[in-house]
Amino acid sequence: MASTNDKVMANHFDKFCKKVVLVNRDGVAYNSSNLGLPGNVFSTTITFDGNTGTGGVGDFDGSGNPVTLANVTGVIGAQVFGLAIGTVTGTAAGLKVGVDSSDATFLALATATDIDSGEFWYTGGQASVLGSTALLGAIKLVSEDIKLEATSANVSGGSIKFFILWEPLSSDANVSR
Repeated sequence: MASTNDKVMANHFDKFCKKVVLVNRDGVAYNSSNLGLPGNVFSTTITFDGNTGTGGVGDFDGSGNPVTLANVTGVIGAQVFGLAIGTVTGTAAGLKVGVDSSDATFLALATATDIDSGEFWYTGGQASVLGSTALLGAIKLVSEDIKLEATSANVSGGSIKFFILWEPLSSDANVSR
């Protein structure tokens, strides 16, 4: 009979499936639902080029604002956070993430230049490490597209990879780009 220590598989890389599998001491695999998070993950990277008059992503008064992070079909439960890939630039610029009916549903207004490379942008601000799933905040129920909006001034540079953790709540629910 296997001992408890024999069952501990730790976090490992499955060489056949090419994915990371998290397991507990009993060898039971975790997914994000086991951690109290929605079970599906959608990600997209946004690169800012909001120089005046370009109409690009981050041009706060241009045609590229707000930018759709994800198209939502049906009703979903979701949480959103971002990881800055490059330091975000733009004097006096702000960013927020939400839906048309509530433009800061997921991420409240943050000063763009406070989001540094390697930092997470989440409901409570910015941090290098997210130490608890509680930091991501409550799951929001939405049936509208999830959008990123630049405010006050142009966001002229940098990139943020956004992660949308979601769970379908209606039979037609889906998240896509």
